[in-house]
Amino acid sequence: MNLSVYIISDADGLGISQLAKKTMEKFEVDYEEKSYTNIKSPEILDKVLDEIKNNNDSKIIFNSLNDSSHSKDLKTFSEDYSVLTIDYTSYSLNRISKFLGIDPMDVELEDDYKVVHHYKRLDALDFAIKYDDGRDFKGLEYCDICLVGVSRSSKTPLSVYLASIGYKVSNVPLLLESTVPRELFEIDPQKIFGLTMEKNRLKKIREERLASINLPKDSKYCNIDHIEKELIYANEVMEDLDCKIIDVTNKSIEETSEFIISNIENIQNWEEQNMGDKYVYNFNEGNKEMRALLGGKGANLAEMTTLGISVPYGFTVTTEACTRFFKEDKKLWDELNEEISKHIKDLEKENNKTFGSTEDPLLVSVRSGAPISMPGMMDTILNLGLNDDAVIGLAKKTENERFAYDSYRRFIQMFADVAMELNKNNFEKLLTAKKEARGVKDDPELTADDLKELVEEYKEKYKELQGEEFPQDPREQLDLAISAVFRSWGNERAILYRKLNDIDDAMGTAVNVQSMVFGNMGDTSGTGVAFSRNPATGENKLFGEYLINAQGEDVVAGVRTPQEIQRLKEAMPEVYEEFASTAKKLEDHYHDMQDMEFTIQEGKLYLLQTRNGKRTAQAAVEIAVNMVEEGLIDEKEAVVRINPRDLDGLLHPNFTDEAVNNNEVVARGLAASPGAAVGKIAFSAKDAAKRGSDGESVILVREETSPEDLEGMVKASGILTARGGMTSHAAVVARGMGKCCVSGASELHVNEDEETLRIGDNIYGRNDTISIDGSTGAIYVGELETQSPQLEGNFGIFMEWVDKFRDMKIRTNADTPRDVEQALEFGAEGIGLCRTEHMFFKEDRIFQVRKMILASDIETRKQALDKILPMQEDDFYQIYSLMGDKPVTVRLLDPPLHEFLPRGEAEIRDLAHDLGLEPARVRERISELEEVNPMLGFRGLRLGIRYPEISRMQARAIIQAAIHCHEDGIKVIPEIMIPLSSDVKELKYVIDEVNDEIKKVFEEKNTEIKYLVGTMIEIPRAAITADEIAEITDFFSFGTNDLTQMTFGLSRDDAGKFLPLYLEKDLFEKDPFQVLDQKGVGFLVETAVKKGRDKKSDLHLGICGEHGGEPTTVKYLYNVGLDYTSCSPFRVPIAKLAAAQAAIEKEENNN
Repeated sequence: MNLSVYIISDADGLGISQLAKKTMEKFEVDYEEKSYTNIKSPEILDKVLDEIKNNNDSKIIFNSLNDSSHSKDLKTFSEDYSVLTIDYTSYSLNRISKFLGIDPMDVELEDDYKVVHHYKRLDALDFAIKYDDGRDFKGLEYCDICLVGVSRSSKTPLSVYLASIGYKVSNVPLLLESTVPRELFEIDPQKIFGLTMEKNRLKKIREERLASINLPKDSKYCNIDHIEKELIYANEVMEDLDCKIIDVTNKSIEETSEFIISNIENIQNWEEQNMGDKYVYNFNEGNKEMRALLGGKGANLAEMTTLGISVPYGFTVTTEACTRFFKEDKKLWDELNEEISKHIKDLEKENNKTFGSTEDPLLVSVRSGAPISMPGMMDTILNLGLNDDAVIGLAKKTENERFAYDSYRRFIQMFADVAMELNKNNFEKLLTAKKEARGVKDDPELTADDLKELVEEYKEKYKELQGEEFPQDPREQLDLAISAVFRSWGNERAILYRKLNDIDDAMGTAVNVQSMVFGNMGDTSGTGVAFSRNPATGENKLFGEYLINAQGEDVVAGVRTPQEIQRLKEAMPEVYEEFASTAKKLEDHYHDMQDMEFTIQEGKLYLLQTRNGKRTAQAAVEIAVNMVEEGLIDEKEAVVRINPRDLDGLLHPNFTDEAVNNNEVVARGLAASPGAAVGKIAFSAKDAAKRGSDGESVILVREETSPEDLEGMVKASGILTARGGMTSHAAVVARGMGKCCVSGASELHVNEDEETLRIGDNIYGRNDTISIDGSTGAIYVGELETQSPQLEGNFGIFMEWVDKFRDMKIRTNADTPRDVEQALEFGAEGIGLCRTEHMFFKEDRIFQVRKMILASDIETRKQALDKILPMQEDDFYQIYSLMGDKPVTVRLLDPPLHEFLPRGEAEIRDLAHDLGLEPARVRERISELEEVNPMLGFRGLRLGIRYPEISRMQARAIIQAAIHCHEDGIKVIPEIMIPLSSDVKELKYVIDEVNDEIKKVFEEKNTEIKYLVGTMIEIPRAAITADEIAEITDFFSFGTNDLTQMTFGLSRDDAGKFLPLYLEKDLFEKDPFQVLDQKGVGFLVETAVKKGRDKKSDLHLGICGEHGGEPTTVKYLYNVGLDYTSCSPFRVPIAKLAAAQAAIEKEENNN
């Protein structure tokens, strides 16, 4: 018979389409499938039915029509034209079997219900998402259940829960200021359920919600009176709708769902017949939206399968299975094994091969895939299913003995390494010895007989190390491999990577089991990794590498240096064109640059993976700007897409032209990750980590890197490898970290055991310094001079977009004209912290500063200060002149005085002579000024109280410099910041001294200018009494470095001795000196902001601690209500981007 199968849906039809495919696989019959989805009108349905009517084939229609009138029209059509129509309620294999006259294959008694329920759930989940939160009132007409209620009354989680059972749920928010949609009054009230809640409970839930997204809790949204009005209004609407009202205050989602289900007429009890948890999905059952469940790799493989891209068939064991695996004491449980067995059958059917066959074996790869990409962090096994018998069958079937044994030896090594955690170097040594014995350089030069011998040697080594024979049962191999991937989620390098990249430990990894395709079958086969655009520069050109006669791990592990992807155009033009076309298709689909793994098996292309590609900061900006110009994304998406931390990779120095011209390039490699790095050589990750932690600049030099080297790569200034390409482990990880890297420098001979690096005839060791250029691949001996980066072109365009969406100001911490110039180049909008103590340390004034401190009378002290005054005034004048009319906040002297005093005998003698004192008296005075705890001692405004002449001198210098600028036409408004205040009385004392001195300057100069006086909030008591302090100040600047140490009771000078231990043991989630502690320190900041602004509404608020350039802190402080952040010059663009993203997120949340 000629058979046509039609899919008809007025939605996306995902579930019914997959149900049709699953059903028809049970019958040995050829058929043509046609799909008609998103049918929105009777006219379109009539047109579709006319086309079906004119087809003379036998016809089956699978449909999921929500519109009752559409369903009625289809029923009439099927009766008139003898067409078999199947929907979720009428599904029956028996009916289909009778229609076809064919018995179905492998049918279980429960098959009809289980299959229908699974695909109905898919449609229901899609429906719940589509019609969530009143997005489209059209869904009210088609829903099984409608939920109404105020915001945060559990509508969405309840919708998703009910959808997971199989109900199509629409939910509508009842807003005080909005009109109730008329569609609500047009549907059956029996399927509407109103959700209400006790007002105080609702208030708490809303406050927790705002806190979780770093928004202030004092909005109308959390106001108890407003909430009460909302609830009264919502109840009135519910009564008008004549719907059932459920108080969900003390009810769980499950309890509420049970009540709803029991109140719907003619409902089946789905929960009693629940098919159980589903932990395994075939690739054709998923899509890219299922990333959390299937992992990034599994979701993208499913999506590519749906797009019709050539993907080897397979299935994914979900992240939920990973979570349960750890609860099951790291063991696979019986139900999961049964589910995997069923999907292996699907795999066998798709490939027409048998798993475990000794004649034509089905081989699979086992790969990890977390929801967030973790390149090189998880483990992979290829060629699984081979054993001593299967390898013979594979050799005969393919007529390629060398290929079969090469695949087997690879599998043994990977399985031993990943599944059994045996050191892979044990096997690498055997491979190296075999090549040396045969006098060959590369693996492909070994013969089939060589590889046979190697397989036996590998198995002997495995038995020696493991104490048992290499497993021969393919299913045992698979179970061990899946377990190994799950276990690898908890290995040290995976945990470290997650820590570095803020990835949730609870996420888990999925496992992808995929039919093997082979790149090691000869000269018409190969494997590669490629990007749709250049990940280093962003150039819109296919970029990547491949190896002929190799498997995928050879490329990413850097074992052989590959060829550029452009060479494939010459070697296999048809394959290249197909790949280029596929890359474009994927990029257009995902709207982002793609990182793809591919294999060519005897001239046929297969895609093994696609994901949004990691890229350097330079490339990220280039790609974002280009994609806006190409119409793929808009400016807002471009700004949101780039991680602020990634900009750090753009802000690293490069070598000066002079340094490059005057130094010889001793070797070259691939320019894997841009920037310049200088340091001494470290030959192991452990050595690099230790020396880097101790403050030494090192370059990690390796033959090739592996995931085990991550800790050393993090601490090293740069990375240099002798082997590997642009997509090797070293290159990918370095680009992700914004770290300078040169890879594949084949002129290097690295002996890691002897710790030597040979370049030509010269040998270098761990005490030798080298310089590497990740932008050109050049390697130099010695220390080359670096220079600050020059940001031009698309970076400027991108930052214009950042400024367009940003409404928080970003200042800089700068003490010298050089710092100021650099900050202005990066777009700083003012100076939030100018530390005057740094000026005091200058060589031409430190002597006078010491005289001032050690003076025994006020006259001598004033004489010293009079000499310092013009120097300070000139400092401020230069900074003001550079900044123009931008704000500049100058902090008065802060550090303990003993820090300025001399330690050397010669300096003490000179100082004693000038003061007319004995050296012993100077030493005695130095000893007197020493403090047990100087950070809590005689510093900050306490200096101004004890020595008011210091504060007066600095105030005079600031104002006189500003007046000078006004005379030059620069209308600067000086901001004078008094540090370390804890009480309004002490602060007022210093402010009065400052104001009095400024008044004298105005009288002397016969002019006045506007100026501001504020304080640093860096002591908890100051935050708590901020209302009192606000009365006498113009601004607050939060000094979060000191505020953090005083809140935690940690000395920032000593905490390094134990903080790493706290982080390692997860006692602290983050180093509080790097990322602001929002719970404790943040509470003090919020308290000070509220109290200060309540007392003085126009109080200026900023932050000048190092936290001011940390992205998550910037976003948090934006939502707290600060006017600006201030950070080091090189972090200004990072802070700007974080502030812009915070503004965009806030706008979207409000909408």
